[in-house]
Amino acid sequence: MSTSRGSTGKRAGLSRGAIVAKAVELSERQGIDGWSMRQLAGELDVVGSVLYHYFSSKDEVCDAVVDTVMRDIVMPDPTLEWKEWFTAVLQAARPVLIKYHGVTERLKTGRFTEIALPALDLAMEKLHRAGFGTLSPLAYSMIVNVAINTISARNMRALDRPGPHHDIREMMSRLDPMAQRSPGLRLMTHGLFEHFLDPEEGEAVSQTYYDLILASVLDGIENVVLPLADKASDEYACCQEQLEGPDTPPFSG
Repeated sequence: MSTSRGSTGKRAGLSRGAIVAKAVELSERQGIDGWSMRQLAGELDVVGSVLYHYFSSKDEVCDAVVDTVMRDIVMPDPTLEWKEWFTAVLQAARPVLIKYHGVTERLKTGRFTEIALPALDLAMEKLHRAGFGTLSPLAYSMIVNVAINTISARNMRALDRPGPHHDIREMMSRLDPMAQRSPGLRLMTHGLFEHFLDPEEGEAVSQTYYDLILASVLDGIENVVLPLADKASDEYACCQEQLEGPDTPPFSG
């Protein structure tokens, strides 16, 4: 019998890094939700209990996978103006988040790791300097949520997606009888949905859609939210003054 699974519960050569590397590999093949700790242990040729000497749960391993995946996103020139910077970083994020299915779902629920903090801080600084002021968190959330949800929707309908996915062919079959009676639905079916039946064509449409939606949300925030920022800042300052009273130093954050 092998002695590599000794009473210490550890195996020579095994480490947190080796476990995460294998988990990243599995996440690329099967999606971050498509593998179990049992499978991970099998891939590493150890008993399942050994992994828990390094990680308390699969969730902790997944956090480490997200951390590794986020490192693959190349950060753009930090001196870019805010719209150009957001466009560059979110375009760089798209192929990475497509490669590892399920990471977007974790990001949507705030399951990012500390490695994301420098980019978050720079993003908020850029929005603040652009004049969004107290509306900077709102603007940031609108931009990032739109990008992540768009990538997530693309991954959900991908034909090569592991596990449950949005079956475009089944959807079109279900909608076809209604499309015969609805010019609008027929246009949507043949003008958009059917493109996703071909992987290359579907990816081209998805990329174009992503480009357009990023440009639209950034222009929209600039033209709709930014003009409201001065008013929101004035109202916030007024509330702060009322709360602090005349003898309290004004808010300086």
